[in-house]
Amino acid sequence: MFQEATTWDLRSVNPPVPPGFGLYLLFLLVAFLTSIAKLVRVWRPAPPFRLERQEKNSAYVQMLEVVSRSLRQWTTCTFLAWGILACHGLYEICNGLLSEKAVGHFVIIFVIKGFLMTLNMALLTALVLVLIRWHILRRIEWLRQTN
Repeated sequence: MFQEATTWDLRSVNPPVPPGFGLYLLFLLVAFLTSIAKLVRVWRPAPPFRLERQEKNSAYVQMLEVVSRSLRQWTTCTFLAWGILACHGLYEICNGLLSEKAVGHFVIIFVIKGFLMTLNMALLTALVLVLIRWHILRRIEWLRQTN
Protein backbone atom coordinates (compact mmCIF):
# COMPACT_ATOMS: atom_id res chain seq x y z
CA MET A 1 0.00 0.00 0.00
CA PHE A 2 1.27 3.46 -0.97
CA GLN A 3 1.18 6.05 1.79
CA GLU A 4 1.58 9.78 1.18
CA ALA A 5 3.11 12.09 3.69
CA THR A 6 0.92 15.12 4.41
CA THR A 7 1.96 18.34 6.03
CA TRP A 8 -0.15 20.98 7.66
CA ASP A 9 0.00 24.53 6.43
CA LEU A 10 -0.53 26.47 9.63
CA ARG A 11 -1.38 29.63 7.65
CA SER A 12 -4.63 28.00 6.56
CA VAL A 13 -5.67 27.08 10.10
CA ASN A 14 -8.00 29.63 11.65
CA PRO A 15 -7.53 30.27 15.36
CA PRO A 16 -10.60 30.15 17.60
CA VAL A 17 -12.64 33.36 17.65
CA PRO A 18 -12.82 35.04 21.08
CA PRO A 19 -16.33 35.45 22.51
CA GLY A 20 -16.22 39.26 22.49
CA PHE A 21 -15.00 39.46 18.90
CA GLY A 22 -18.47 39.39 17.34
CA LEU A 23 -19.62 42.14 19.68
CA TYR A 24 -16.54 44.19 18.81
CA LEU A 25 -17.18 43.74 15.08
CA LEU A 26 -20.72 44.97 15.65
CA PHE A 27 -19.34 48.01 17.49
CA LEU A 28 -16.94 48.79 14.62
CA LEU A 29 -19.76 48.50 12.11
CA VAL A 30 -21.95 50.84 14.18
CA ALA A 31 -19.09 53.34 14.56
CA PHE A 32 -18.36 53.28 10.84
CA LEU A 33 -22.02 53.66 9.82
CA THR A 34 -22.56 56.40 12.41
CA SER A 35 -19.62 58.38 11.08
CA ILE A 36 -20.88 58.06 7.51
CA ALA A 37 -24.35 59.19 8.64
CA LYS A 38 -22.82 62.22 10.37
CA LEU A 39 -20.87 63.06 7.22
CA VAL A 40 -24.04 62.88 5.13
CA ARG A 41 -25.80 65.08 7.71
CA VAL A 42 -23.02 67.66 7.35
CA TRP A 43 -22.99 67.48 3.55
CA ARG A 44 -26.75 67.75 3.09
CA PRO A 45 -27.02 71.52 3.79
CA ALA A 46 -23.64 72.26 2.17
CA PRO A 47 -22.30 69.68 -0.28
CA PRO A 48 -18.54 69.36 -0.76
CA PHE A 49 -16.98 72.37 -2.52
CA ARG A 50 -20.17 74.41 -1.98
CA LEU A 51 -19.63 75.54 1.57
CA GLU A 52 -20.32 79.19 0.75
CA ARG A 53 -24.06 78.44 1.04
CA GLN A 54 -23.65 78.34 4.82
CA GLU A 55 -21.27 81.31 5.25
CA LYS A 56 -23.55 83.33 7.52
CA ASN A 57 -25.32 80.41 9.20
CA SER A 58 -24.10 80.15 12.80
CA ALA A 59 -26.39 77.17 13.44
CA TYR A 60 -24.50 75.20 10.80
CA VAL A 61 -21.17 75.98 12.50
CA GLN A 62 -22.62 74.83 15.83
CA MET A 63 -23.83 71.60 14.21
CA LEU A 64 -20.32 71.02 12.82
CA GLU A 65 -18.82 71.50 16.29
CA VAL A 66 -21.29 69.04 17.81
CA VAL A 67 -20.53 66.45 15.12
CA SER A 68 -16.79 67.00 15.60
CA ARG A 69 -17.04 66.37 19.35
CA SER A 70 -19.15 63.28 18.74
CA LEU A 71 -16.60 61.86 16.28
CA ARG A 72 -13.83 62.45 18.81
CA GLN A 73 -15.80 60.38 21.32
CA TRP A 74 -16.39 57.59 18.79
CA THR A 75 -12.66 57.52 17.99
CA THR A 76 -11.76 57.25 21.68
CA CYS A 77 -14.33 54.51 22.22
CA THR A 78 -12.96 52.55 19.25
CA PHE A 79 -9.48 52.41 20.75
CA LEU A 80 -10.76 51.71 24.25
CA ALA A 81 -12.96 48.86 23.03
CA TRP A 82 -10.04 47.34 21.13
CA GLY A 83 -7.83 47.65 24.22
CA ILE A 84 -10.41 45.91 26.37
CA LEU A 85 -10.86 43.11 23.83
CA ALA A 86 -7.10 42.67 23.40
CA CYS A 87 -6.45 42.54 27.14
CA HIS A 88 -9.25 40.07 27.74
CA GLY A 89 -8.13 37.88 24.85
CA LEU A 90 -4.51 37.89 25.99
CA TYR A 91 -5.57 36.99 29.54
CA GLU A 92 -7.66 34.03 28.33
CA ILE A 93 -4.90 32.77 26.04
CA CYS A 94 -2.31 33.03 28.80
CA ASN A 95 -4.58 31.04 31.12
CA GLY A 96 -4.95 28.34 28.46
CA LEU A 97 -1.21 28.18 27.84
CA LEU A 98 -0.50 27.95 31.55
CA SER A 99 -2.94 25.07 31.99
CA GLU A 100 -1.39 23.12 29.09
CA LYS A 101 2.17 23.76 30.31
CA ALA A 102 3.43 23.68 26.72
CA VAL A 103 3.90 26.57 24.37
CA GLY A 104 4.56 26.00 20.69
CA HIS A 105 5.69 28.68 18.32
CA PHE A 106 2.50 28.44 16.27
CA VAL A 107 0.38 29.37 19.31
CA ILE A 108 2.32 32.58 19.77
CA ILE A 109 1.97 33.34 16.07
CA PHE A 110 -1.82 32.82 16.27
CA VAL A 111 -1.98 35.24 19.20
CA ILE A 112 0.00 37.90 17.38
CA LYS A 113 -2.03 37.37 14.20
CA GLY A 114 -5.31 37.81 16.08
CA PHE A 115 -4.20 41.00 17.79
CA LEU A 116 -2.89 42.45 14.55
CA MET A 117 -6.19 41.72 12.82
CA THR A 118 -8.28 43.46 15.51
CA LEU A 119 -5.84 46.36 15.74
CA ASN A 120 -6.00 46.78 11.97
CA MET A 121 -9.80 46.95 12.01
CA ALA A 122 -9.74 49.43 14.89
CA LEU A 123 -7.20 51.61 13.11
CA LEU A 124 -9.19 51.60 9.86
CA THR A 125 -12.39 52.60 11.66
CA ALA A 126 -10.55 55.25 13.67
CA LEU A 127 -8.95 56.54 10.46
CA VAL A 128 -12.37 57.05 8.88
CA LEU A 129 -13.59 58.81 12.02
CA VAL A 130 -10.52 61.06 12.16
CA LEU A 131 -10.71 61.95 8.47
CA ILE A 132 -14.37 62.89 8.71
CA ARG A 133 -13.71 64.90 11.89
CA TRP A 134 -10.81 66.66 10.15
CA HIS A 135 -13.06 67.53 7.22
CA ILE A 136 -15.67 68.98 9.59
CA LEU A 137 -13.06 71.00 11.49
CA ARG A 138 -11.81 72.44 8.20
CA ARG A 139 -15.37 73.49 7.37
CA ILE A 140 -15.70 75.20 10.75
CA GLU A 141 -12.39 76.97 10.20
CA TRP A 142 -13.40 78.13 6.72
CA LEU A 143 -16.78 79.40 7.91
CA ARG A 144 -15.18 81.32 10.80
CA GLN A 145 -12.66 82.94 8.47
CA THR A 146 -15.35 84.18 6.10
CA ASN A 147 -17.34 85.84 8.89
